[in-house]
Amino acid sequence: MLIGMPAGDAEKVQAFGFTLIFPITFTSSAFGVVDTLPGRLQAFSDVNPVTHLSDAFRGLLLGGPVVEPVMWSLVRAAGITPVFCPTAMRAYRAKVRGGRPGVVRRAGYRTAHQQRYGVGQA
Repeated sequence: MLIGMPAGDAEKVQAFGFTLIFPITFTSSAFGVVDTLPGRLQAFSDVNPVTHLSDAFRGLLLGGPVVEPVMWSLVRAAGITPVFCPTAMRAYRAKVRGGRPGVVRRAGYRTAHQQRYGVGQA
């Protein structure tokens, strides 16, 4: 949502998301063994959330360790949510109001859309 608000176009959001996800996915253990990566990439792969998620799936499918990778994935999700959820909601509210984030409007203010279509009337 945070990426989609300023982009305004589905293709732009997809291109930006792919640009972020592509290197994270290929530096994880999803496609290969982490021990074969160079030193710096091994360190990055050890803290990569996709590594923990793919290890959890691998453990479920092949009968390996499951609890630790699932817990790391849940901890990552719990850490990311409080950081990006308020920011995304603030951008969404600004988009809906038709203004900038953080702009406070006086009581009774209605946007042109609300005035035209009678939205927000009691």
